[in-house]
Amino acid sequence: MAEDNSFLEKVKISSGETPGWVVFIITLLIAFVLWFFLSLDENYKTDLNIRLKYINHPDNRILSFPLPETLSLSIKAKGLEIIRLKRWAKTNVIIIDLNNYKDKIVFSDFRIRNLLPEKLDKISVISISPANVGLNYDNIFSKKVKVISKVKYSCKSDYCALDEPLVQPAEIEVFGPEKEIRKITSVYTIDTQFNDLNNTLNTIVKLVKPVNPNIRLSTSHVNIIIPVEQLTEGSISLFINIPSELKNKITLIPPKVEITYQTILSKFSSIGTSDFYPTFSASDINNAKSAKIKITVGFDSTKIKNIRYFPEIVGFILK
Repeated sequence: MAEDNSFLEKVKISSGETPGWVVFIITLLIAFVLWFFLSLDENYKTDLNIRLKYINHPDNRILSFPLPETLSLSIKAKGLEIIRLKRWAKTNVIIIDLNNYKDKIVFSDFRIRNLLPEKLDKISVISISPANVGLNYDNIFSKKVKVISKVKYSCKSDYCALDEPLVQPAEIEVFGPEKEIRKITSVYTIDTQFNDLNNTLNTIVKLVKPVNPNIRLSTSHVNIIIPVEQLTEGSISLFINIPSELKNKITLIPPKVEITYQTILSKFSSIGTSDFYPTFSASDINNAKSAKIKITVGFDSTKIKNIRYFPEIVGFILK
C-alpha cells in the first residue's frame, strides 16, 4: 500500500498540481508585502541629517568660527514620509541665505518646515540640533608666519647632511578672521620621515591644515631641501695646547695627539691645523691623583663631522 500512495503522489505532481512548499512560500511573500505596505502607514521616530549650504557671505568680513555643515533632526512621521525625506536628503541641501540673518540663525520647527519640499512637510519635528547658530563676524586679516619643518631623516653609512632641512618658502601668508590670525605665530609641515639618504633630497611636503576652515594658507605645501654628501676620512698630528698659566711649568708625555676625522668631500682640502684645538684644563693638574690628565679636542663642527684621537690620556712632569 505504501508503494501505491507514493506512486499516486508522484502522479499528482506530474499531472500539474502545485507542491505544498511552493504554496507556502507564495503565501509568505504575499503576507510580507501586505505587512510592508501597512507598515508605511504607521508613525515612526527616526533621526536624520540634512546638509546645509550658506550663500551671500558679507563682503570684507569673515566668520570667526565655521558654521555647522549639517542639521540633525529627530522626527516622527509615517513610514512612507520617512522614506521620501531620506531619499530627498541624499541629493539635496537646505540653503541658508545669510542676508536674512543678523546675529544668529534660529532653526525652529516652523522654519524647518518651510525649508523642506511641500510634499515632505507632513512630519512632526521632535528636536533640532543645533537649534540656533551664532553669527560672529570679524575683519579679514592676513600676515606672514614662519614655516617650521617637522621632517626627520637619516643618512646611509659614510654619508651626512650638511645642514638642517631647508624650507622654501621659509614664510607663508595666512588669511582669516583677525582675532584668530593674530594668535598664529607659525605653521608646520606634516610629520615626514626620510631614511638612508645618499644624495641631496629636494621634495615637496604638505603643510598641516588649520583646524578652523575659515583660516586659509597662501600655499598647501613647501619644498624641503636636505643637502647630503659623502664623508671622507683624514688624519692630522698636533701638539697639545698647554694653558698659559702652565707654560714653562709642565712637560707632557707625549706632547702630541693623532686626530682622525671625517668631513665631506667638498671640504676635505680646506681642513687644516686651525680647525682643531687639543688641550686640557689647568685645574685638572691640581686635582690629578696621578701624573696623568685627560685631553679634549675642540673642532670646527661646521666642517668636521666626527673625530677620534689618541692618546686620550697623557702623562705630565712638573718642572
